[in-house]
Amino acid sequence: MAAGGNGGGAGEPRRPVLGDYALPCFPLARSRRSAPPKIAAELAQQLQGALADSEYLESVRSDGGYLNFRVRASALRPSYWTGC
Repeated sequence: MAAGGNGGGAGEPRRPVLGDYALPCFPLARSRRSAPPKIAAELAQQLQGALADSEYLESVRSDGGYLNFRVRASALRPSYWTGC
């Protein structure tokens, strides 16, 4: 599933080096009255602090009108999910 469309769902980033998942900010443009790249940059900046304590996400960064997330490798190990 590629994030190439302007839909609201998460998908794969255009370039894997950007992260594991990409979330398009285009659906927010009208309600926030701002350009998608600006929205993505603002959200990435706001989320950086919250990710410092995240067990699941390693990083978030903006690229154009997308937020790109990198999942921590430790969260992907089967042993991590034991007991859930």
